[in-house]
Amino acid sequence: MKWILSEKRINLIMLSCSFLIMFIGQMVTSFLSDEGMEYMNFGYYGLLIVIVENVLYGIFSFPAAPIVDRYSSKRGILFGALLNIASIFLYIIPVACFAGFSTSGFCSRGLCGIFLMIASLLGGAGVSTMWVATQTYIRECSTEGTVHENQGIFFTITNVSTIIANWMAIILFQTKGLRVGLYLSLIHL
Repeated sequence: MKWILSEKRINLIMLSCSFLIMFIGQMVTSFLSDEGMEYMNFGYYGLLIVIVENVLYGIFSFPAAPIVDRYSSKRGILFGALLNIASIFLYIIPVACFAGFSTSGFCSRGLCGIFLMIASLLGGAGVSTMWVATQTYIRECSTEGTVHENQGIFFTITNVSTIIANWMAIILFQTKGLRVGLYLSLIHL
């Protein structure tokens, strides 16, 4: 049990739990955006946003490594988290419009599409920077003998977000809980 008391291990667990909470919010908000896009007759726009965001994860990983090397892993995690929070906020705007079932003015289809594309851009840059910085931080917190164990702890905790977010989405969609999802997303921020 000595490893549980080490400061580096506790920091790793706290970082993992932070990622867990962030990914739950991001996934649920993204699912609700997809539901809203269906309501607004966006068609395949949701798929396009997912494709753009995932392509940008890969593209932004290349400049993320030198940024993390130059400014430190902790600053890289913070910078990536701030971009990701901005991305989540931009996903929430269309969700709020869809939850209120408004389609005019600030909630027009064109503006919501722009918000979602900018959210994809920021999400791609933010998450890729956070991943690079987090892996660097895990390596900094580890010795040769504990790096694999620390990776296992990190991914075990963060991957629980997939299970929780999918169950939350199922519950919200079955109850038509777009408003509840909006409030959960706002609380997440």
